[in-house]
Order: sequence, then C-alpha cells, then structure tokens
Amino acid sequence: MTDLELAREVFRALAKAPQGLTREELARVLGVGDRQMRDAVALAAEKAAPAGYLLGMDPETGRYVLIPLNDPQAPTRKAQARRVLAYLRSYFETTFRRYSLMAEAFTRAYGEPPEVLGAAQPNLFQAALNPEALLREAVRAWERRDQAALAQVMEQAQVYLGVGRAW
Repeated sequence: MTDLELAREVFRALAKAPQGLTREELARVLGVGDRQMRDAVALAAEKAAPAGYLLGMDPETGRYVLIPLNDPQAPTRKAQARRVLAYLRSYFETTFRRYSLMAEAFTRAYGEPPEVLGAAQPNLFQAALNPEALLREAVRAWERRDQAALAQVMEQAQVYLGVGRAW
C-alpha cells in the first residue's frame, strides 16, 4: 500500500468513528505500526485540510478525530478543533525552539548562519512560533544597519503582537 493509500485509509477509518480512535485502535485498523500510522495521519491531515476537514489528535480524549468543518454540526466541535490545532502547534513550538538554539550555536561556532531555511530574516511562521527568534533577528538587522530587514522584522512583530495598522 502506498503512503497516499494509507492516508486515505486513515480518513476512511476516522470517518466511520465519530468519537475518534486511539493510537492503538487506529494502528490496528490500518494494520501498521505506530510510526507508520502517525506518518499516515500527518499525510491524511495535509490532504484533508484543503477539503474542509481537520484531522488530528484531540489531547483531551486521547483520540484521533476527523472534524468536517463545513458540516452544519461544525460549530459544536469548535472547542475540539481548537484542541487539535493547539496540540499540533505545540510540536512546532518545541521543534522550532530546539532548531533556533542549535542554529545559534552553529552561528557562534562557525561565524555564519546555517542558512538551512533560506533567507536570513525570519518569516511569519517563525515569528509566530518563537518571539525570541524575532527579537534576535531584530538585533542582527540593527547591528548590520540593514533598514529593510529591520522594517520587515518590525512588521512581523506587529503581526505577532496584533498591533499597528490592519492591512
């Protein structure tokens, strides 16, 4: 079975289980191990979101769930949808914090940034996940006297803080 076929099976299994499935139950239904099941869930979530479905782990229930966002009952599951998103975001935050610290160590050791993300300035994703990274970029732009980079960082700070002009 291909990765995409397995992701489709995740979607089907969760569509048949309105209360969701535990990790063990989903792995058993799919007939795969935990790691392969989690990879399939990730791919299924990516494919389902543009179609109006939220798919992920609800940390309160300990179950993977499928939430149809365009369904008339969707408002009743808003709190659950928030929990699923918060749970996913927590992984981004911890992973980015770890990356940020290692990138700083790399820069101190080698005198140059690792540039694995491409541009030296943070993007909105980074800023939203790690205000310390945003502050570091502001200081770096100031030290380089790079007005364009400093302006970009300040715009990102406004977005992060929810202040300034609404575009």
